[in-house]
Amino acid sequence: CNNLADDNEKLLEQIRLQNAALEAEKIHNAQLAEQLSHNPLSRTYSRTGSILKASEIRMEDLIAELQELKLENEKLRRENKELRENPVVAYVFRKHKDLFV
Repeated sequence: CNNLADDNEKLLEQIRLQNAALEAEKIHNAQLAEQLSHNPLSRTYSRTGSILKASEIRMEDLIAELQELKLENEKLRRENKELRENPVVAYVFRKHKDLFV
């Protein structure tokens, strides 16, 4: 009987130690999972957000620049048309067409 009680006590102690080791491992794994889930992903997310924002701003700038160029082009076309309709300019343009190409 004493031997069985001693064996049971030893087994219980082993189980307690294993449970404690498992709990410590669970805590350690949870900490590692936390580190892995936040640090790289949050940095990557932040960088991706910054890149997207910079790209959006750059696109808006380019669209605004394109609009300005379209307006300037339209203005130059009108001025060119007006100049060609002027008889003196039309004469000079016809005589020296190679200068305006």
